Amino acid sequence: MPDAFFVSNKTRKRKRSGSVPDASGKSKKQSDGEERSASEDESETPAEKKLRLAKLYLESVKEGLAEGEFDAADVDMELISAHLKQNVLEYSGKIHLFVADSVHLSQQPQEVLRTRGHRLSVTSAVASESGEFMYTAGKEGSIIKWVLKNGAKQKTIFKVRPDVKGKGKAVPDASLPGHTDEVLALAFQQRWECLTFRKDSHQLYSGSFDSTLKVYDLSPDVMGYVETLFGHQDVVLLLDALRGETCVSVGGRDKTARFWEIVKETQLVFRGGVRSRIRDVHEGGLRGEDVEGSLECVAMVDETTFLTRGDSG
Repeated sequence: MPDAFFVSNKTRKRKRSGSVPDASGKSKKQSDGEERSASEDESETPAEKKLRLAKLYLESVKEGLAEGEFDAADVDMELISAHLKQNVLEYSGKIHLFVADSVHLSQQPQEVLRTRGHRLSVTSAVASESGEFMYTAGKEGSIIKWVLKNGAKQKTIFKVRPDVKGKGKAVPDASLPGHTDEVLALAFQQRWECLTFRKDSHQLYSGSFDSTLKVYDLSPDVMGYVETLFGHQDVVLLLDALRGETCVSVGGRDKTARFWEIVKETQLVFRGGVRSRIRDVHEGGLRGEDVEGSLECVAMVDETTFLTRGDSG
């Protein structure tokens, strides 16, 4: 029989330390965690922040590609890298799209739009990338903006008569809001959008018999002349432009192609097919049939490369 000293009516249990924390202790731990995360953000280096933002961007791209018929688990990293590469090429203006196979010349046009507005022959026409507007130039010196949906004439920039005394021609004035002679070439520049590259713009370049290029802003708020570019010594026969704030033009008998940087207000002059004593010594010179008498065509391949054609063939 057990001794009465060892017998007790109470059940003794060992207390567990910290098994039931109080509310104040829990909030204290949460505040410590918030302070710790805040201190980590403050100590984050620029490189670590850039890496973190890049990971977040990859996740957003992955989710965007996975919407619809794709599942997030099935999206391959090669698809994401190809998407990022295309974004970089579009942003830098170096992307090349092959569309020749999608053009079917055998099909007859379903609808033909006819307009009437120029008094003399139409010398040039260019459409906006959206297919909403078209701009035409005529030998009478005017430029007309058309709405392609219904063929309506929206705006006309008329030829300007220079203030001339006598029979001589006036020196071109930069303040004139239009050309003073025939307009032979137009180029519509498509500029930048989302993802930081510009694409949709209303900036228009035109070249004329008066040896000048003129820049117009055809946005609804402005719809007018911006500036005149001087440099060519002969008729501006053709010009071209891409996404950047640049354009290139050829000046016919002055035998030059000029690359214009609109923002910097500068130009680079390229002389095509002319004789040079230095070239004669180092390269043996040009043959007679390679000497250009006139540069007549130009086309931009990308923002830093363009092609020209002259009367030498």
